[in-house]
Amino acid sequence: MGTTLNAVLVGAPMRAVLDAAQKADVAGTVCRIAEDRVGIVHAAIDGTSDAESVARTLSRNVPAASAACFVQDSDYLEVTVFVGGAQVHSYVSDIGMLADPVETSNGIEFMFDGVAYAEDDLPSGPRGADGGAFLPLAIGDVDVDALTEILGSDDFVYAEERFSQMLGALGYPYEVTDPEFWLEGFTSLESVGLEGRPAGTTGA
Repeated sequence: MGTTLNAVLVGAPMRAVLDAAQKADVAGTVCRIAEDRVGIVHAAIDGTSDAESVARTLSRNVPAASAACFVQDSDYLEVTVFVGGAQVHSYVSDIGMLADPVETSNGIEFMFDGVAYAEDDLPSGPRGADGGAFLPLAIGDVDVDALTEILGSDDFVYAEERFSQMLGALGYPYEVTDPEFWLEGFTSLESVGLEGRPAGTTGA
């Protein structure tokens, strides 16, 4: 079994993120990473673990640049950046992992971007490896070229290792670059646990 995790990064002060998260019934542990950078561990809305929904909502309601980060079974890393409730950038470390198997007249093929591919012809590798797109979430000065190289490299065996190095390149403290931080939510950083709204209920 590989590592699967959801993480949300928000480029705003803790108090502003907490206020917006509570109004949106976000569940999870809200951690103060830096003066105006916040991470949300186990992010969920309505009991559903969905980092993209949380990031989109907070980008609109804080408002601030927010990113949904998703590692799937150590196979690939997907990061979606939102500003003002709109998606402004999408990155995936291996586009082949996003293809859906379908049964066609040629047997099992893989559908990606509306095109069916045989397994041997399926596109692979990173897409959206633009370090500059992540600058609104950086802490301090960032070597954009080095970050772009991390995002675009084919050398990573495990997606969580790429995620860790991405956060490090963005200037995040060592504790936050450890995937266990996002898996367990145990931290020495200032944090607040939010229960959110139970699944199946509606807000006022």
